[in-house]
Amino acid sequence: MNEHAPIPDELPIASPELEKYRHHLDEFDLTEEQKDELLVTLWQIMIQFVDLGFGRDATTLALKAICGEDFEAAPLDDEYDLYLKEQLSIESEVD
Repeated sequence: MNEHAPIPDELPIASPELEKYRHHLDEFDLTEEQKDELLVTLWQIMIQFVDLGFGRDATTLALKAICGEDFEAAPLDDEYDLYLKEQLSIESEVD
């Protein structure tokens, strides 16, 4: 059990119903409390990915506060394309 981040007494409104998913962990040697902690942790991770996808993550919100509401992060696809172009140009220079 993680002593630094205990399971909250009440789960957030958007949390899953733990009982609905707990049976998926029956094959593991976990206590009910450990199952709940794992499910809550997985739920929080999923929420972070959703927030990241919609630009509601802490970094994007901080940059909007600093740069103004017009700030928009580059899509990951564009960053990956730039990375590939740089790698291809480096490889062609070596050849």
